[in-house]
Amino acid sequence: MPKKADAVSQSYARLECRVVVAAEATLTREKSVSPADVLAAIGWLPWGLVEDRRRGRVDYLERVATAGTGPDRSCPRRCRDD
Repeated sequence: MPKKADAVSQSYARLECRVVVAAEATLTREKSVSPADVLAAIGWLPWGLVEDRRRGRVDYLERVATAGTGPDRSCPRRCRDD
């Protein structure tokens, strides 16, 4: 059992690193960052849908974001775009 917990922990650590790198890069480039920007930067949301979200054509990111299988899958549910 500990091996599975370690694998999940490593998966979250990798995801956290990807999110931090994406957020920092976007913040540096754009001077602001949103959950939709981060999801697009890590490949879970096509950039065209980021604009759709900003223009009100997409109500919930969960409906359009794609995530792999496993523990990373829950992350779009935790991201909320104000």
